[in-house]
Amino acid sequence: MMYQIGDEVILRGNSTITDVLKVVGVRKMFESDLMAYDVEFPNMEVAEYDETQLSLNPFKLNKKK
Repeated sequence: MMYQIGDEVILRGNSTITDVLKVVGVRKMFESDLMAYDVEFPNMEVAEYDETQLSLNPFKLNKKK
């Protein structure tokens, strides 16, 4: 799945509302078809995860319905 800068995501398998992250950067991983995403945590730390480690924020998806 392709995420856009500004998307709210969570770490896959982790569904607490306090773990909502914001995509702040994106790049193609070297020698791979995967995309890597820089995500910002609520405490303003930034870390990089690949697309298999992230999911769209299910709490935000439920609010749109």
